[in-house]
Amino acid sequence: MAKFNEFKNLSVLYAEDDLTLRAITEKTLQLVVGKVHSVADGNEALSVYKTNPIDIVILDIHMGNVSGIDVAKKIRQQNDKSPSSLYPVRLQPKIC
Repeated sequence: MAKFNEFKNLSVLYAEDDLTLRAITEKTLQLVVGKVHSVADGNEALSVYKTNPIDIVILDIHMGNVSGIDVAKKIRQQNDKSPSSLYPVRLQPKIC
């Protein structure tokens, strides 16, 4: 396995409402980064972001109460040190 020691000091906020996908991705992230804050919805994501130092934010775009896009917008409004560019990515499983 590749070594990711340079990422061990990073903190990641991961928001995903699909329980299975969240569990798998959280375990994978834990192999690479120092701290993973894994939450199930947008409101939880905003709460964790406000109370923890976060280096990377990974958001599900389609969550029930507050979408990932709305969370990203609120983070940008609250934090002038957030990146000037946000890159929304949509992952969708291939169904054969």
